[in-house]
Amino acid sequence: AHLSELLSSNSESCFQLVIHSSATKHLLEYNPKLGLNVFTASHPQNKKDWDELVAQDDPLMGGGKMMKNYPMKIVKLLESVNPATKETMTLPSSPIRASFRSAATTTSLSSMKDVPLPLDSGRALAISYIESAIGLSTHRPLAPPNDPFDSLDADREFEERVA
Repeated sequence: AHLSELLSSNSESCFQLVIHSSATKHLLEYNPKLGLNVFTASHPQNKKDWDELVAQDDPLMGGGKMMKNYPMKIVKLLESVNPATKETMTLPSSPIRASFRSAATTTSLSSMKDVPLPLDSGRALAISYIESAIGLSTHRPLAPPNDPFDSLDADREFEERVA
């Protein structure tokens, strides 16, 4: 939670701290879902959130006062992560490892119809982040609500030339 709060402060120094922190990398390695949430918690979660979003807070633009290259830095970090798998986890006494191991071994094929992309590689983490920023599963509208161009009359001359 603290990493996410630091990231959402829109401070350059806080962003750098989160990106370069060994705690961030360890969290992404041993609990990829929670680690990914550090970077996606501020993304809109449903159509209503997307409709209320101010353009400057768009996750594709870095969100808030963040610089436009922040999403790419996050993608590069996520791609560099090698999440632990049940084969690489050898210390069952660790609560993080134990919970990850039990979740990985109890998933059956019949229960996998609506299961999100397995976060078993850095590439999968990066793809999940990009999907969240784009709004693929959270119903991002194709056009902003109350688009000022919707209120303009159609240009019949232009439409005739195009046709």
